[in-house]
Amino acid sequence: MSTHSYSRCWLHLIWETLRREPMLDKRAAAKASANLSQYSYEKGIYMKINFFNADHTHALIDLPTNLTIEQVVREIWPFYGVMFFVLMLVTYIPSISLWLPHLLGYGVAR
Repeated sequence: MSTHSYSRCWLHLIWETLRREPMLDKRAAAKASANLSQYSYEKGIYMKINFFNADHTHALIDLPTNLTIEQVVREIWPFYGVMFFVLMLVTYIPSISLWLPHLLGYGVAR
């Protein structure tokens, strides 16, 4: 008798911002989506799709037979933690993201 399961277990993971406040623009969402796909590939997790909205994220993954749901979420969670930290920095300390436009003369009163 085989101990390997041939059935698939798909997980639909959803993360959202506090009070579903929109925080990501389209360009940042596209970059985050590409980074998450690459990160999951490196960890050996098959991610069929991920989609970033301004206020929440969806990820559809195939649970590997050698990992539990808890292990998969633990593998992906650091990615979201770093992304959230950087998002908070850029959101609440605007000078981090505005230094280059200011350097080039945009947004500066003349």
